[in-house]
Amino acid sequence: MKRMYLAAVLTLALLPAMPAPAVAQSYCATFDDGSQSCGQTLAECRQSISGAGGNCVLDQRSEIPLNLLQRLRQRRQQESRSAQPGSTWMPPPPGE
Repeated sequence: MKRMYLAAVLTLALLPAMPAPAVAQSYCATFDDGSQSCGQTLAECRQSISGAGGNCVLDQRSEIPLNLLQRLRQRRQQESRSAQPGSTWMPPPPGE
């Protein structure tokens, strides 16, 4: 029983240290005629340009957004900066 408990505790302790699952990077196929097709995996991009000519580049528009906790933390920091005494912020007059 103690061994099972110890194994469970060790497993839970090591979970945060495990890396997050990989997210497939998005690519854009840029063809020789100037057209572009984005939102593909690298394999799909290479297949798209084969025979047509072109190259595959990382899709800069598909950045991974910040998670919810990071966005909330940033919003709170911005609000606390603007609410500090001595700031130039003033609420609008009533009725506006």
